[in-house]
Amino acid sequence: MGKVRFTHSRVKRAIKGSGGIRRLICTKLGISRQGLYECLKKWPDLKQELQEEQERKQEEVGDMAENVLYEHMFKHRSLKAVMYFLSNSKEGRRRGYGNGAELQKEDVTSVLERLTDNILQGGPEVTSENV
Repeated sequence: MGKVRFTHSRVKRAIKGSGGIRRLICTKLGISRQGLYECLKKWPDLKQELQEEQERKQEEVGDMAENVLYEHMFKHRSLKAVMYFLSNSKEGRRRGYGNGAELQKEDVTSVLERLTDNILQGGPEVTSENV
């Protein structure tokens, strides 16, 4: 039995939707990691495809984590979640909560109360202007 040959398009299809997880790509193709590395060496553009797939997956996971944080913040009125958000989000830093600024419990509680009241009353969309 000879060496299995792969086409560029077959490897590209295996990369697509894999999240950039090499083990999954190898399983799809039925090859070892070394075999995958040989394909990536042979077709350098596929290395870029793999990198882009990993970045897409990281973005997706980041979005999911952010959604869980928002849900936890609103559902449980979690002070820790609000403090984390204000300290680490771009919007929180823009407002001066990040970069070493100390968060006061009163500040966070005030923001959380306004957001929750707005949502419960079916008010307008929560934006940076009405927080």
